[in-house]
Amino acid sequence: DVSLIGHPDSVKAIKENVPDIDKVVLSAHCHDDLGLATANSLVAVKNGARQVECTINGIGERAGNASLEEVVIAIDARKDIFNGLATNINKKQIINIPAIAAEVYDVTGAGDTVVAVLSLSLSVCSSMKESVILANYAAGIVVREIGAVSVTPAELKEYIASNNKIN
Repeated sequence: DVSLIGHPDSVKAIKENVPDIDKVVLSAHCHDDLGLATANSLVAVKNGARQVECTINGIGERAGNASLEEVVIAIDARKDIFNGLATNINKKQIINIPAIAAEVYDVTGAGDTVVAVLSLSLSVCSSMKESVILANYAAGIVVREIGAVSVTPAELKEYIASNNKIN
């Protein structure tokens, strides 16, 4: 789906027409340019894909990718549609971390900021929840500026103090 010409039903056609296709794992990699990444990924799974390349909160290049948490919950909630498939993901680990309301001027670099802060925070042994909240705060800073900007430790510390504490 990278070029927006793929269709989720194409997985079914591939399974029916490619010799020895059962020897490989079919994967869905959908972008959210038209708001259908999760839906298209689920149709691909229904038609035989056994791997979905998705991201947390659907954050990814361009318009984003299929949302991991939406794919997991949909497959779990509708086992009748997905023929009993399971993801083996511990759904208790999926938590809601609300965004802080902010005036958004530009989202340039916000995704990169999230990835960078999340990675840095995890590398110094912060918990996943703490790291995600910290990354969320950092993104909240950069979207208030025009253009690609960096976040300083002082800005992040001040932002945390003025909004919420990491708990």
